[in-house]
Amino acid sequence: AEAHRIMEISRRRDYIPVRVNTSMQDLVERASTQNFVPVVDDYDTFIGIVTRSSIIQYCNQLLFPED
Repeated sequence: AEAHRIMEISRRRDYIPVRVNTSMQDLVERASTQNFVPVVDDYDTFIGIVTRSSIIQYCNQLLFPED
């Protein structure tokens, strides 16, 4: 593995990123086809990911708030 550069490894698919100010609706839509969604800033610099699991937890708290 040390003999190969990371760019030489083939990817199964490209995950399309969202911007920091993307709406929750767009984020949920993107997450429906991706396990995670990369997040980029205004300069297209990667700043993190949002997992499908965290989106489901967020929606769960909105739909079923604890009493």
